[in-house]
Amino acid sequence: MYSCLETSLTIVVLVLSYSPFVYSLELILKRYYSPIMDIVRVLVLGTILISALAEPYPTSLQRQPIETNTSVRQSEMDANSTPVPGRRGVVETSVGGRSRRQRRNVFQLCRVIRKYTSNSCFDYNNYGCFCGLRSRGSHPVDDVDRCCLEHDHCFTSLRCTLLSFTTYSMKCSGSKCTCTNSKTTSCRYRSCQCDIKFGECLQAARYNKRHKNFNTLRCH
Repeated sequence: MYSCLETSLTIVVLVLSYSPFVYSLELILKRYYSPIMDIVRVLVLGTILISALAEPYPTSLQRQPIETNTSVRQSEMDANSTPVPGRRGVVETSVGGRSRRQRRNVFQLCRVIRKYTSNSCFDYNNYGCFCGLRSRGSHPVDDVDRCCLEHDHCFTSLRCTLLSFTTYSMKCSGSKCTCTNSKTTSCRYRSCQCDIKFGECLQAARYNKRHKNFNTLRCH
């Protein structure tokens, strides 16, 4: 009985393997497999690149007194939300014991920095204790570093999501820019305000080359 069943299955498989449908399917796969895989590779690489480039930068709304601890005032956050030290350019908060990171649109921020200071945003990466991909201690080394810390405070207070994909509209004339989003309570407008205030802060601060690539072991 089992021998007959095995023989029958073998015959069915042989018939199917030579059927026009299977043959056509095989041709389609051979013809389109490579282009499909190329598209998949491009999408994967594109996603990785966007994720890497969208890694945010320093940030702040208005000049605030720097507190001995880098947390934002409790009134600016959820009752059960507290700041957690994280990488610079990414504000990390903890809600109910789970970490939540706030990424930012680094491309528009770089444009603001260029407009207000004529410098590249890379000039401020790894500057002092709070600029770029770093956050150490609670005391800025100078006014530029203070601007970065205040910019972080500003974005923490926004309580918005998907900030790395949040774009805003602004008009620039000379070395000054103005946010033009009509809804002033929107995340777009308020994130624009954070970047503009940051640009104004950097414009008034003195850049010290000695604080570029600052040794974070000296941050306290």
